[in-house]
Amino acid sequence: MPYILIQATRDGLDAPRKAELIRRATQMMVDVLDKDPATTFVVVDEVEADNWGIGGHPVSARRAERAASADASLGAPGRPPEPREADRAALTAAMQDYFDGLYRSDSARLRQVLHPRALYATASGGELLTRGMDEYWPVIDARPSPASKGEPREDRIVSIEWIGPVTALVRAECTVRPRRFVDLLTWLKIDGRWWIVSKVFHYDERPA
Repeated sequence: MPYILIQATRDGLDAPRKAELIRRATQMMVDVLDKDPATTFVVVDEVEADNWGIGGHPVSARRAERAASADASLGAPGRPPEPREADRAALTAAMQDYFDGLYRSDSARLRQVLHPRALYATASGGELLTRGMDEYWPVIDARPSPASKGEPREDRIVSIEWIGPVTALVRAECTVRPRRFVDLLTWLKIDGRWWIVSKVFHYDERPA
C-alpha cells in the first residue's frame, strides 16, 4: 500500500488563502485516490486554518479533539473560562475566612486571605484613601467586632467573575455598623493558593 506524507505549516496566511490552500489540497487527494484507491495519507501537522473543516465537517479527529478541548477549557469566544471545581471551592472557602475575619475583627484570620502586599482603597469619604496591610491590621485590631456586640451577620458573595485560570474578581457585600460595604476583591492564585491582592470598596452610612 503506497503512502503519501503531508506536512503543512502555520504560515500566517489570511483566511481566503487558507481556504484556497485547503481546497487545492483536497482536490489533490481526490485526484491521487482516483488513480490509486489504496493510497493512505499521513498527516504529521496541520495548518491552523480559520475554517475548521471542509463542507461543515472537521478536517481530522485530531483537530476536532483540539477544538473540543479548547471549548471546554476556555469557553465560547468572548466568555470567561469556566473554573475548576477545586478552584471554585477554594475561593468560596477563602471568602468565608474573609467574612469571618471582618465579623470578628480578627486580623489573624484576614491575614490568611489578604496578601501582605495587597492594596486597600476607597474614595467614599470624599477623597482617596489607600492603605498597605501594615496600616490596615491595626485598624482591624482596634475596631470592636460586630460579633462582640451581638450584631447579626450581613455578608454575602454577590458575584464571582473568573478572568482566567489564576485570576478572579469577587463582588461582595457586608455590614460593619454603622456602614454597609460593597467590596470589589481581586484574587490571584499564587503558588497554588488564592489571595486578595486588592480590596477596593464603597460604603454607605446606615441609620442606627
